[in-house]
This record gives sequence, structure tokens and C-alpha cells, in this order.
Amino acid sequence: MPKKGKAKECVSIPIEGSLILLSEIQKGGAFLFLYGQNVEKYNSYRSFLEHGLKNNEICLYAFEDVDQKWHPEMIFKEYIENERLHVFPIDNLEALDTKISKTSTTAKSRGESLRLLVDFCNIANPENINTIVSSGEKILKKGKDIPTTSITAFNVNSMDYETVGKIMKMYEKVIFLSHTGELFAALPTFATVKTFKKPSLVAISQQTTEALVKNNLETLTLYLLHKKPMCGFDLIKTILHQFHCFLSQGTVYPLLYSLERKGILKVENSVKAKIYSLSEHGEKIRRSKVDEFKKAQRHMLSLIE
Repeated sequence: MPKKGKAKECVSIPIEGSLILLSEIQKGGAFLFLYGQNVEKYNSYRSFLEHGLKNNEICLYAFEDVDQKWHPEMIFKEYIENERLHVFPIDNLEALDTKISKTSTTAKSRGESLRLLVDFCNIANPENINTIVSSGEKILKKGKDIPTTSITAFNVNSMDYETVGKIMKMYEKVIFLSHTGELFAALPTFATVKTFKKPSLVAISQQTTEALVKNNLETLTLYLLHKKPMCGFDLIKTILHQFHCFLSQGTVYPLLYSLERKGILKVENSVKAKIYSLSEHGEKIRRSKVDEFKKAQRHMLSLIE
């Protein structure tokens, strides 16, 4: 598990469509892969498995069999018959742990490297989060026993913010891929990713990003609610997706209540949650705060450039 205090690096990489070439990941290490709804992930999975098989690694692809839109049994038939690739639908988490242990034992007995791709898809929820975290810890532990490259994947749209937070704490290397095709990653040792557009790479430490978000949370909240009315949970998810900064419910909701009391926000009760948007007064406050923020940033840049 990551050492306390070790900062992640947040990287924004332009890619074509929604394809990330997972074959470009360096051998070794454990990655958390969070993807949004309607993201094309199977080409990425194929590249990850192909790379391992070509390098004589023992591979395991485990998945929740709900939205299986590709058939690795056909693509990798020869490797499956030779027991180089194991394909395993996740019926229950205990069976998954057993399969991972058996595959690891096989790789270790042959003196070969192990490659794991486990896609929990939509099954991460409060009821089984402890079991999933336990499975994740076992996957991470495999890297200490034998050379292991692993990707653990989840559909972030099916997860609540507490579940996302618990899972993210386990990994130093995190990839998030949204439906817009933009990749956000926390990858201190990420290999070169081939891009199909003009190369562009912006790297900001997670500590810097979190400080910027938390110190300007009111301004950021007003800006985001100006773009789109949303509930508190959606606001937390939006900040996580766009800034790779996880905020607790105890941080966001008191701010929303305070802004509502001041008449800056107005609230509509939907079936599931309160939907916050800017009042007429709030729109004036937003323009003022955003303008002040921009001026402060320009002044700061003029002093340090």
C-alpha cells in the first residue's frame, strides 16, 4: 500500500476518442482504473493483455459479466487453451480471491511474471466494499511475492463518494477516463503514452491541486453550479473528476447550507436529493468572486514569472 505522505502526480493527457493504450504501462506496479459511463474500455483491455502475453506473462482477466461487449475467448483462444490467459467471470468475490491465488501460484511455480486485469464494473457498493477492499489488498500483495502488473477497474458512475474514497486510498497510481475522452491520472511512474493529437502534457502535484481547490472552494462551487445545477453528491463527483481532489461530505454540505442561508443558492427538492443552483444574488456574487480570483492569479503570476 502507498506510504503516508507520498504525493500523487496529476496528469492531463489528450488522447484520441476514449482510448488509452494500457500496453504502454511499465511492467510492474498496481494501477487503479476508474472509468465513466459509456467509455470504450475494451480496446484498452485488449492492448494490456496482448502486451503481457507477448512477454510470456501469465495473465488473468476477471470481470463482472454484465456488459461484456467483447469476447477474449475468441481473440486469445490459443493462449487460453495453453493456460497463458485465464478468463474468469466474477460470480462472487470469494471465488475471485481463490482464482487469483491459483493463478499466482502457477506463475510463481514457473518463475514467470503475473498480469492481472480485474474489472469490478458495477459491483462496488456499501454492502460489499469491505470485501472488495480486501480483494484489492490481496492483489497489491501479489506484487511482493512475484513480479506483478495489475489493473483494478471500476465504473465510477455506480459508486458513491465514500466507496471511491476508500478504494483510491489504496493506490498511488490512479487513472480516470471520462466519456469526453480526456484522461486524468495520478501516476508517479507512468510510461510514455502515445497520443494522436499534438503532444501536450501538464503535470501538477496532487498537493498543489488539493490546496487550490480547498482554498477556493466557495468560488469553485459557485462556478460549477453556474454551469449546471446539481446536488451535493454530484458536486463532489465533479470536483473529483475534474481536479482529482476527493472532498468529504462534511466539507461540501456545510458550505452549501451556508450559501443557501445567505440567499446565494436556491434549492429545489427532487425525488432523491436537493438540487442547488445560483439565485439572482448568487450570480452577482459568482461574477465578483471569479473576477477577483482571476485578478489575484494574474497578479501572482506577474510576480513569479
